[in-house]
Amino acid sequence: MKKLFLLFALISCAAIQTVSAQTVPYDSVKKQIIYTEVVQVPNTDKAKLFERATHVLGTMYNEVEKKYETKDATGGTMMLKCTTRVMLMDPKTKVLVQDKEFIKYKLSISFKDGKYKYDFYDFHIDKGGYKYPLEKMYLNDQTVTKEMRAPEKLAVVDKDIKEMIAKLKEGMKADKVTTKEDW
Repeated sequence: MKKLFLLFALISCAAIQTVSAQTVPYDSVKKQIIYTEVVQVPNTDKAKLFERATHVLGTMYNEVEKKYETKDATGGTMMLKCTTRVMLMDPKTKVLVQDKEFIKYKLSISFKDGKYKYDFYDFHIDKGGYKYPLEKMYLNDQTVTKEMRAPEKLAVVDKDIKEMIAKLKEGMKADKVTTKEDW
């Protein structure tokens, strides 16, 4: 019975790792995890898009002004240093608990008339001044141990970033055109 349980646990861990690694977008050329897209917003100029982004980022992040590394309205770029807290399932109690590590990343948004581009990148865990890149977890490096729970952390980060992307896209949508109907 113990052997059967052990076999099931190993298969489950391998399946979770495969699923997590496949959902995280990995750029094999740059050798990094990066979420990027160019989003079209027709009939909207660069200044209006910049203004919308400033507003929506204020709703997405606490104390957003402290997170800006650059914020250039004339150049149409902004870069933020962001942090997310990983919540992991406690194996004993099956309750979500905060992991002791914070995952840091950068968000860069560039604007042109009618479109903007976002990049979520440079994902890492700060270990006392040493940046431990999440790509090491993705590549299943020799340094990744079972105790690190890498597949779970990747899945949490993936979910969190996808939620941020959805909020950003919703906040950046084109103005609704209203027409009056005369009768």
